Amino acid sequence: MLNPLRDLGMLEKPHLNQFVHPIIDTALWLFGKINYISGEIPIQGQKSQIRADCVGYINDVTNYPLVCGEGARPGASTKKRIEDVTKNATSMARLYNNIIIAEADARHRLFVDLRTYGLTAHGTETIRG
Repeated sequence: MLNPLRDLGMLEKPHLNQFVHPIIDTALWLFGKINYISGEIPIQGQKSQIRADCVGYINDVTNYPLVCGEGARPGASTKKRIEDVTKNATSMARLYNNIIIAEADARHRLFVDLRTYGLTAHGTETIRG
């Protein structure tokens, strides 16, 4: 019997919804108290309407997105992997800038250790940036 995480015939959405998203959701909540939402989600505050496969929001009143993720089914092309990693790198920089601008506009003190994260899941591999 095939390992479902390595099944090349599996479609992308079922693969992500059944295997990848639940694991990431649990890990983000346990380690960072980050609310994780999966689906094609527009990243807030971005003019170019980038959509992420998943977004993790900080668990306080500001509700800033800190994590953006992309993924593909097992057997996805190298081109798809490169596109996802590039998209995440761009999104992480924009998330960071949006938080800084929002805090400065509200005249709040800036975060000391602000970090944004991106993750890319392909088959059984997960890349964190």
